[in-house]
Amino acid sequence: MEVAEIVDSVQQLPSDKARQEAVASVVEALGPESGSQAVTQSLAALPADKAKDAVAAAGLVGQLGRVAAKDIAFLWKLVIGGFVALLLGGTVLVFVLVLSGERTEVIAPLVTGALGVLAGLLAQSPTQSSGGTG
Repeated sequence: MEVAEIVDSVQQLPSDKARQEAVASVVEALGPESGSQAVTQSLAALPADKAKDAVAAAGLVGQLGRVAAKDIAFLWKLVIGGFVALLLGGTVLVFVLVLSGERTEVIAPLVTGALGVLAGLLAQSPTQSSGGTG
């Protein structure tokens, strides 16, 4: 059976509840991987407001929960700290390599990349007010 035939069959069902049950049973029959992919593609095809309503109706929003601010702050510091360590360590290594006459083709892009990442992560957002902290 082709996808178009399945869609037509579901659309011909008499009520919204029957259509919802039919779609749910098809997604369940597809299995976790294919069912997840089908739901994702279906949500992507909907307009943003309809997709938001569908997710809310499915009760998925409440299950995800919110990440605590202290956890976000810890992760932010971890990421920034990692790039700072790369920038500082790489800078020292570049100077050592230059002074010893060695090649810096490998480490120099890492240092400049870390600098670029830090500049992007620490720069103020164009949509952020001037008094904001992030």
